[in-house]
Amino acid sequence: MVALTDWTLLATLVLHFLLDVSSGLVPKVGRNNLIRQAAKYTSDTREEEDAIVNEYEKSLLNMFGLKRRPTPEKDFQVPRIMQHLYKAHMGDYYEPEPKIVTSWETGFDLPHEDIASRVNTARSYHHEDNEEHYPGMPSNHIRLRFDISTMPSEEVIGAAELLLHREAVWHHVTSGQGHMHRLNIYEIVKMPPDDGGRAGSRFGSRPQPITRLLDTRLIDTRNTTWERFDVSPATLLWSRVAHKENHGLVVEVVQEDEQIPPQGDAERHVRLKRDVHHDVSDREWVHLRPMLLTYSHDGKDTSLRRRKRSSRNRDSSNSSSGRKNRRKKRKRRNVCQRHDLYVDLLRSTGRLGLLLHRATTPTIAKDSARSQCRII
Repeated sequence: MVALTDWTLLATLVLHFLLDVSSGLVPKVGRNNLIRQAAKYTSDTREEEDAIVNEYEKSLLNMFGLKRRPTPEKDFQVPRIMQHLYKAHMGDYYEPEPKIVTSWETGFDLPHEDIASRVNTARSYHHEDNEEHYPGMPSNHIRLRFDISTMPSEEVIGAAELLLHREAVWHHVTSGQGHMHRLNIYEIVKMPPDDGGRAGSRFGSRPQPITRLLDTRLIDTRNTTWERFDVSPATLLWSRVAHKENHGLVVEVVQEDEQIPPQGDAERHVRLKRDVHHDVSDREWVHLRPMLLTYSHDGKDTSLRRRKRSSRNRDSSNSSSGRKNRRKKRKRRNVCQRHDLYVDLLRSTGRLGLLLHRATTPTIAKDSARSQCRII
């Protein structure tokens, strides 16, 4: 277990860790300040104090599931969906911050309790923009390929959702065109062989991917909301294979049961890709673009409960040593136990790169190499 003085040192480390964005995990000044703080609680030598700092560096990175300190982009935006998850996870501990949205996204909700009870990590992924199309793909289709290779191999996916944002459309090409559209979500099981741009058959048609229908839904184009689709089977498969075998999803938009593409303004109802002529800013597109949201478990809570359980078993096996020994054990447990810790990093740094509460949960972090955010 971690003593109260250790939490003080950890809080100091976290602040110095985030306040300096130049180089190294803990800057020289922050390192010296941390050692001075450690000297108040211990009489260790300088070498031992350095070892304490190094150990906290490793523990902090491991806590966030990182191998190195992340370097968020200068104007990086955390998707509003992830901000909502963070607020909901914080519960009563959450205090309104200027960089976190206060309104709730219409159509989005927390995962079902059956899922929430089995996971402790939420990750979001944006699709790869350069792979939205393949040869011969119809105009009312779009390919969404998500790179989830950054997910640690030890994490177990409990569920995954595809989130699509749609914006109300009132003006249609003709008055006879209905307001109802159908969204079909397919998993690409196998891509056709590359024919080098040649026709795939003597009839002139190109071969199409082999797909499997995952979900379908009838939607009203007069509503602005998020649509959530269960894509757990496909995501579980992607987590077990190499990224080159992950062919992604195909989203199809058709008019109600007519299997024909929407016309006019209705084409822009579902925000599948950016529109050159009628589009939002780069900062806003981050919040509206399609997103894969995964819920997983990293296994850390399970091992922690197991350690606590075995500790209780050892205490019970020594119960015959008498009441006096039990009182001593209670005193030791009171000295060394877990305490709540809250570090307000938003006000301190103005950066939403890392958030820490109770030193273990939750965090929002971002991998700048791949469009991924996560709450742990």
